[in-house]
Amino acid sequence: MKETDKLDFRDYSKIKGSDRIQINNLLVAICVPTLTIIISLGDQILNEASIIQLALAIPCLVSSSLAYAKICYRPEREFSIWDKLGWILHSLGYIMIINSTALTLYFNEHIFTSWILILISSVFFITYSVIDIFLKSERKKEKIFKLVFYLSIIAIGYLIPISL
Repeated sequence: MKETDKLDFRDYSKIKGSDRIQINNLLVAICVPTLTIIISLGDQILNEASIIQLALAIPCLVSSSLAYAKICYRPEREFSIWDKLGWILHSLGYIMIINSTALTLYFNEHIFTSWILILISSVFFITYSVIDIFLKSERKKEKIFKLVFYLSIIAIGYLIPISL
């Protein structure tokens, strides 16, 4: 690759911010109508924990998009702060969608499917982290932190409501 083919930091920031905003927008576009439909069907198919998590996923994802938008035009020295905030909020929102879906399945007597969703999601998070560490061992600390974060939010948001 020639030096002129490399992206400068500002171009990279704009691309990363734009891509993350599109992902968040897609997830919010799924959450809002899903929440509306679930609520309109009444209490027969949901529980409080699934509604709360799906509802909270929306501001997390929207705020994540706002943080990622900032990396497109803020100074380079602010990039890591907005990037980390965007990642945390995106991760919370995304995992709350998974938990909400799993809880809705669980409390509607699709217990096996609910557990499969949680287990497969966890396996994919682990697989992604292992591959990332394998490809670049310097990422080990960061990837292990992120993996523990993901699995903790899944455990708190899924296991606690089903155990109560």
